[in-house]
Amino acid sequence: MLDGQRTKQVLFNLLSNAIKFTEIGGIVLSANMVSEDEKTCTVRFSVMDSGIGISPEIRQRVFEPFVQDTSIEGFKSGTGLGLSISQNLVELMGGTLDIESEPGNGSDFSFTVKLSKAAHTAPSTISPLLDMRNLFGRTIILVGRSRHMTERLARYLSNVGLKVRAQTTATPWAQVSCLLEEENTQAQEAYLISMGKIPKQWLRDKSFLECRFKKVIIINDPIMSLDLHRSNHPDCVYLTCPVKFTHLLAALKGVELQAISSGQPAQADRAGLKPELSSDYGQSKGERLALIADDSPINLRVARLLLMQLGIDADTVASGQEAITLAEQKDYDIIFLDCQMPGMDGFETCKEIRAKQSANGRWTPIIAVTASAFSLVKEKFSKAGMDDFLPKPIISENVVNLLNKWLDDGHFNLPPQPRLASITVMNEDTTASDIYENQLDLPKLSKNYGPEHVQLLQLFKEQGRDYTKQIKEALQLGDFALAADRAHGFKGVCATVQAQHLQHLLKDLEEELRQGKVGTATILLGSVSANLSSFLEEIEIYLAKTRSRSDKTS
Repeated sequence: MLDGQRTKQVLFNLLSNAIKFTEIGGIVLSANMVSEDEKTCTVRFSVMDSGIGISPEIRQRVFEPFVQDTSIEGFKSGTGLGLSISQNLVELMGGTLDIESEPGNGSDFSFTVKLSKAAHTAPSTISPLLDMRNLFGRTIILVGRSRHMTERLARYLSNVGLKVRAQTTATPWAQVSCLLEEENTQAQEAYLISMGKIPKQWLRDKSFLECRFKKVIIINDPIMSLDLHRSNHPDCVYLTCPVKFTHLLAALKGVELQAISSGQPAQADRAGLKPELSSDYGQSKGERLALIADDSPINLRVARLLLMQLGIDADTVASGQEAITLAEQKDYDIIFLDCQMPGMDGFETCKEIRAKQSANGRWTPIIAVTASAFSLVKEKFSKAGMDDFLPKPIISENVVNLLNKWLDDGHFNLPPQPRLASITVMNEDTTASDIYENQLDLPKLSKNYGPEHVQLLQLFKEQGRDYTKQIKEALQLGDFALAADRAHGFKGVCATVQAQHLQHLLKDLEEELRQGKVGTATILLGSVSANLSSFLEEIEIYLAKTRSRSDKTS
């Protein structure tokens, strides 16, 4: 039991380091059985990343206390004790902690330990290795930023009979093309697997764009997938991390056995891979229940609406304390927490929920919901124990991706929404500038929320001025932090109803308030109020026309 705790601590330290020093690419955790007998097993653990790597000078001393590579700008946080402690723990278990690394090419930390077998083992949830005989000998072009990571994955794929050609993103496509020609392999017979975005230099190469691969598989992390380059290849599959090796094999196997909706994200969840998306929606095994915490009634309504469209019921609360109480009373399948709730924010709420669940042996995926860039909340996100990130405005595609990823046996896809023609709402005082800044984006609202967008606009019309009033009151009290938080919250609400100009004004207002620039903030607040009035007039005109059409059809 003691060795199990030590192993867990070492892996935690190594993974924390990998996350800290990896901004692009990914992290691979692997465990391989070396040998076993009746009572013990020898396991080799490895944590590999595609991060900044370690210089040879530092690598020689990296296990000494308080040693850090201070030559790397922006990566100087921490005490420098993590690796030293990890090495000591591994040595106490009779093993050694090894490292392979080079600057710019990531790091690979590994150790081998002998562990006692548990007296009682739970039934295995690991999927059996797929039969890959029908893909035996097929050519795989594997490309990734880190040479260490691509070579490791290439070895795994080779072990199941695939012919893998591993490349880094620095390799020109012409060089890869020559390799295929030398082996008499046609692109249409090969599979392309990209660990992250397809290299930009390849996308600028005409000969690459003309290739029609058997299948293109892109492995991407959940944050970068929000702005992922979408391949125009007709047979492109997207896998969102975390992806197990069996998930990738299942994708390759599915490629051979069934048609996968082209251009659609194929999500990997904890139970296994679901490469295809059903034409039905809201399909899941058993009833699902979610908890949503947000102090904005509009955001609560949007989130609950999208979940209900997918067949998931949801409880909604307006504070962190209410979320903690309900999370203790009910066994939720997934929890969404707004990061900027007043009083107890989403991060503190998550910590409390995690503490209570840990005492009861429970775990629920907790999703951070925020209008801030992920880079700004990354540290708090990790420390709080959150599992994933949902940006505002909340849109259906992102919600679907999260549900497919985190819910066992879930298989979710939204139905197509009716399309609306763009309507510009004008009165006699409207200027060209007003139209550009305040035009209602009805097609996008309808696509995201369906007929419910009318109720959302009505709710925004009723409550919009309350937000500016709260900002003004906080500013008058000299509480700039509270005023900035209120501006941040209203910014997310405006993003939800596609009020983009208001959203940008509020972003500027929040920044000025954070810096204590009262004069500029006061001017910006005036601009927000004026722009809001214009936007509310547009909403009123549109709602009136909607009511008129409804009266005529009734």
